[in-house]
Amino acid sequence: MNGQTLYNVVKQQRLVFSSALLVGLTLTLIAHAPATPVVLGCVLVVLISIGRSLSNVKSTARGGR
Repeated sequence: MNGQTLYNVVKQQRLVFSSALLVGLTLTLIAHAPATPVVLGCVLVVLISIGRSLSNVKSTARGGR
């Protein structure tokens, strides 16, 4: 995996980033949820999404799917 592949995956996940940001802000500012679990959950969702996309890129490069 090179930096260009990671950049392409992150670029494809823009909707996930913006959705996580909106959900985090809504829960924290409007619903008055605790900030730490909300932020950690949003970061976890983004990392899982990037990990899944990277695994798809790797399997495609090896000839799978």
